[in-house]
Amino acid sequence: MAAPAAVTNRITPFETSPSGNPGSGSPGPGRIRPDAARFVERLRSEGGLGSAFASFLRFRADLLVPEYLDALRLGQEWAPPPDSGQRAAVLLAELGPQASALLEHMSAKPLWSTVSRCAWLSEWRGQPLAVQIALEPVSDSAFDSFERKAVSICAG
Repeated sequence: MAAPAAVTNRITPFETSPSGNPGSGSPGPGRIRPDAARFVERLRSEGGLGSAFASFLRFRADLLVPEYLDALRLGQEWAPPPDSGQRAAVLLAELGPQASALLEHMSAKPLWSTVSRCAWLSEWRGQPLAVQIALEPVSDSAFDSFERKAVSICAG
């Protein structure tokens, strides 16, 4: 008895997305439309809130056409982390003199950074440790300002 048509041992290639990119989830930069690239660059140039909004939009297929989603998915969103002085001030205020040991071994680049939190690799008593710092909330005025800019960015 033959197997049903839906059951096969054949290997099938990935389907292409509506934008023409392979269905592997890895759009190539050469296939991104210039208007989509400009849209994403304008969002990211707004800093932390722009990056957070871009991160939100990359999963909203109900709001954007595939070419814009592809452009958003090309890069990883990254909010600017606090500088080393700000990081040291927060840790010293929270941990007192013990912060010195963490700061001495702390990586220069963060492991990750979002609008609300950042983390760096450090060491405590010879063991690796991720040090997380909560950032100040976004002020209402900064959010209102970004909202006005986002409307103009999304309008074109």
